[in-house]
Amino acid sequence: MKSALSYVCSLIISVLLVLTSICAEASLVANINIKEGKFHSLAYENDLSGKTLTQLNKYFSSRYNSTGVPAEVYMDAIDETYIDRVINEYIDCGFNSLRTGGDVVVNVENDRLEKSIEDFFVESAENSGKKQDEKFEKKLEETKKSAYSVISEYCDTYKFTSLKKHGVLQKLTLLFNRLDMIVIVSVAACMILMLLLFLLNIRFKPATLYWIGVSSFIAGIISAVPSLYLLASGYFDRFTIKQAQVYAAYTSAMKLYTNSFLAASICIVAAGICFFIVYRTITKHSNKTAKEAK
Repeated sequence: MKSALSYVCSLIISVLLVLTSICAEASLVANINIKEGKFHSLAYENDLSGKTLTQLNKYFSSRYNSTGVPAEVYMDAIDETYIDRVINEYIDCGFNSLRTGGDVVVNVENDRLEKSIEDFFVESAENSGKKQDEKFEKKLEETKKSAYSVISEYCDTYKFTSLKKHGVLQKLTLLFNRLDMIVIVSVAACMILMLLLFLLNIRFKPATLYWIGVSSFIAGIISAVPSLYLLASGYFDRFTIKQAQVYAAYTSAMKLYTNSFLAASICIVAAGICFFIVYRTITKHSNKTAKEAK
């Protein structure tokens, strides 16, 4: 009766261990990968600054007929170093907002760009004989403001500003700031459940290895299967995002997390197999010793 009760209790605890293991795995992978440094690396590896420059050139070129300002006026004053700085500042400010709940504010000022726009307006006014009056100054400032607005939108590759505006970032802040605690609690829960398995199987200690091995194997398989499906099916590649730099930013981040989660799942499966092998080795040795004793 006691053996049956021990088995049922061990089964229940092993199920809980599967769930806590998956939680620990997911939170740990998130805690390691959702960092500014990782996002900076992804921005560099995926050439987000180069993609952003291309998209800006397309935008300003398409707006020529309505604004009368050639794309070269903007693009000759915008280089990859400037774009790279703004993109990385958006990442830093975005994560700061994620931690503190503050606004996403980035300095996108560019003296070369402002001078280029001013020179174009002054030259156009002189060639057409228009006065450089209050109307002229107003149009000039509106053009600068519009340029900065477009640059801000395109350089915010992870769309932190939009997430903040729609209240998504505030909700994520609650989870992000508790990520360390979630990792600690879930890992501690795994340890406690393993200890309970040991106490339940105190009369035959190797059984603890069996239950832990089975739980680890199942947790790893449950985690690995969806990760494999997402990667093998090219799920993230099917995202429909018009801006190339935003598409690259989000798909690369999703793939990074999924690959890391898959790697962690494989490690858990391997650990489960190792536990089970040790269990089988010990039980075979025990059975052999028992037969020899008879």
